Amino acid sequence: MVFTQILGKRPSFASSDIHVAFGIDSKYVPAVGACIYSIITNNEDMRFQFHVITTSLPQSDFGQLAAFSERHAITVQVHNIGPETFSELPRPISPRFSRAIYNRLLICEILNGIASNVLYLDADIICLGSMADITRIKMETKIVAAVAEVSQSQNGLKGNIGLVTDEPYFNSGVLYIDIEKWNRSNVTQDVIKHILDNDGRFLYPDQDALNKVLAGKVAFLDKRWNLFFNHFKPDSDTIFLHYSNDKPWQVWSNNFGDAPFLSNIADTPWANWADHTPLSRKQRIRHARKLLGRGKVVKGLYWYALALCTPKTTYLRA
Repeated sequence: MVFTQILGKRPSFASSDIHVAFGIDSKYVPAVGACIYSIITNNEDMRFQFHVITTSLPQSDFGQLAAFSERHAITVQVHNIGPETFSELPRPISPRFSRAIYNRLLICEILNGIASNVLYLDADIICLGSMADITRIKMETKIVAAVAEVSQSQNGLKGNIGLVTDEPYFNSGVLYIDIEKWNRSNVTQDVIKHILDNDGRFLYPDQDALNKVLAGKVAFLDKRWNLFFNHFKPDSDTIFLHYSNDKPWQVWSNNFGDAPFLSNIADTPWANWADHTPLSRKQRIRHARKLLGRGKVVKGLYWYALALCTPKTTYLRA
């Protein structure tokens, strides 16, 4: 069951509206705010309907998101799903992810009959330019449009899931989706089946399964639509900047306080937001080194000791 709450401006749907969707848990609400702000400030001549699919939001986050929506006269629909919705699916192997990565699989069911297309975005994305070309993306017989992962990662990513195709492996952080084709092809059901059949062996379960199910059904876009920050530097053509590894709000990250993110979150209720709690062994070691480098010996040694007690693969957050 999905319970929808409308924040901000009441929706008056038009065929020209661009529907943008996020699938998150509560810890990513500030990042979603920064992303939405970057979209509306770079595309003032376009109409948007924003959708946030989540299991639940703390009242404080909900109130801040409502105030943000009112202030900028935008519509944000929060689609609350039950915590048991994806309980049968495995927790991701990487502690960087939670089961919220599966929330995107419900987008086309929720928007069925409401929109023809939807743009799904990961929350760790900032819009840097005009999205006007989105209506000119040629889908033809394809179900989604996406950007290929960096070339040096292709063989490993495809090999891990046994993907035998001449097409590239795509990154699922930016997906422009034909809703009717997705639903008619039972993509969500097939993705869930692939995840279950692989019994938790997929490193990126939703993305890996999407690549298996959508092989041959993807229109590939130029990297300006999903520029991976750790591999490329943005230029004047970049539309979406994707912090796919180091996040700009993580104090141990090399990207902490990166200018595009900082400038967009500054005019939101989450302007001072930062993550001071590394979860994985690797993150804790990096955090310790940064603290030690700044002369904070006691704190640095604390996090280094904690890292040594942390298994290489662990689930610290659901």
